Amino acid sequence: MEKELTEKEFSNIKKQILESPDSSKKGNFDSAIVDLINILNNERDYVTTSSCSGRIVLISVNADNQKNECETWYETHEFAIEEDLASSLQKATGYLFFKFEPFVLHVQCRTLLGAKRLFDIVRNSGYKDSGLVIGKHGKIILGIRNKNNLEIPVSNGEEIIVTNSYLKYCIDLANKKMTKNFEQINRFQNAVSLHFESLKNESC
Repeated sequence: MEKELTEKEFSNIKKQILESPDSSKKGNFDSAIVDLINILNNERDYVTTSSCSGRIVLISVNADNQKNECETWYETHEFAIEEDLASSLQKATGYLFFKFEPFVLHVQCRTLLGAKRLFDIVRNSGYKDSGLVIGKHGKIILGIRNKNNLEIPVSNGEEIIVTNSYLKYCIDLANKKMTKNFEQINRFQNAVSLHFESLKNESC
């Protein structure tokens, strides 16, 4: 690994990241993870680079299932409402998929030690698919994620291929996954808070 970034180098990178316009469609952080992001960004050796608290969506793709060419017909970062989704489904066209995507967060860390400490908390919080990427010029990124997703085809491009009762079942299942998703975020946030508090107490 190349030499780690100095505090000044990292501080400049962090400042640039935090002052850059939010490139997401929403233009701001999801409400469920605002506190968690603030906790991490208030620590001098960490900065969040991208995030999603989790979402339930109805999207359409082309015949080759190219997700980068998808169109979103329904999206919520909270719990799905059956009536709203049904209304969106009536307007939607193309090859439709109903999806639940769990929480994901990327954090740039200044030091490898700091990254490993945070990674241990991440793993102990149940995010088993997380990992560290060590790049050039001292760049260390911790990707926090877990496989709890759901993806169900709803239309074959010509007609809806699921019944109303099955769609309702899928919505209930996605909402249950969202509940577990929020509970896991809270556990992770509490563990992160305790970790940084203990570090501060040790330095006193």
